[in-house]
Amino acid sequence: MWIHGWTGDHGVSGKFSYLTASLVSKDLRLPLLSIPSPMGNDMPSEISGMPDLLLLLFGHIDLLLFDRGFYSRDLIMMLNEWKMNYLIFVPKNPQVKDEFAHMYQTERKVMLHGFSIYRNDRKVSDSVYLAFLKQIFDHRTEEYYDWCFATNIPDLDHIIARYKFRWRIETMFRVQDECRIKTKSKDIRVRYFLFAYEQLIESIWYLFYHEEVSFKKFLTEMSSVCSTLVEKEERRRTTHS
Repeated sequence: MWIHGWTGDHGVSGKFSYLTASLVSKDLRLPLLSIPSPMGNDMPSEISGMPDLLLLLFGHIDLLLFDRGFYSRDLIMMLNEWKMNYLIFVPKNPQVKDEFAHMYQTERKVMLHGFSIYRNDRKVSDSVYLAFLKQIFDHRTEEYYDWCFATNIPDLDHIIARYKFRWRIETMFRVQDECRIKTKSKDIRVRYFLFAYEQLIESIWYLFYHEEVSFKKFLTEMSSVCSTLVEKEERRRTTHS
């Protein structure tokens, strides 16, 4: 139940998935909570417990940022009930593509989108702002993009700058992959422990050493120190045995 089907590329037909909440800002990126995500998961229900834990830690959440995989009416309705500010990247479905097709270059606009879902055999309605930004230049890639966001804060002047903080999470995972611990185990307890351990190692490097050494050099030096400590302990035990 924990292995999600994959494409088969490089011989990989399944992957484990983890839901991670991270703190991101102009100057910081840090994983805070991670939980394993099973097949057929109810994504809004998985997310529902995280804000309460984060509020206990920080007392306030300024803005929740979500990737396109989290765009759903159930999640939007839940976030509206919480009255928390959010930005969700919207996939380019046919309706979104059609809207962009009728916009001129660099045009920006906000639309109030109403929707309904069924809960407990009862129809309930809600709404969300959809912010459309046509052909926005990204200095990181030097390319132009059409972006659409679902949000309850339709402030077009700050949407892109604030959402770009979330890209720091992608950087965090790319770095974490450099210390991926290889195993053939399919036990979720083993996989979850190793994933959390990798996050811990990457976080220690980022918080205390990233301005001094590269992550690979940090891993090499840490491995060397750990090996030395183990050898000293083995010699001590041999001496006293």
